[in-house]
Amino acid sequence: MGSMSRRTSPVTMQVATKLIFCLFCHCYCIDPTGKCPAAFDASAGKELAPEARGGSYTWPVPSVDAPTTFWLVCQVSDHCAEGQKVQVQVTCPKPTAG
Repeated sequence: MGSMSRRTSPVTMQVATKLIFCLFCHCYCIDPTGKCPAAFDASAGKELAPEARGGSYTWPVPSVDAPTTFWLVCQVSDHCAEGQKVQVQVTCPKPTAG
């Protein structure tokens, strides 16, 4: 099997927006280092969408108090280790003048 490794640019999103995944829909949210876990279980992160062959998944960007980095990765086989993951940088809304 050839390598799936592809470098993607980080995605920057604001709180209260949504990220939509289409086609092969399986995703895990892991720690901010982006390191692929040895096993995908409760200690590895949070399963967002179970393994499926089709459909879509909408990830509501979580509320954060400070800019935060999330990694969304594929938990199937060795896909994460081969680069099937995306870094999502969540920004906070600018405070409004009161």
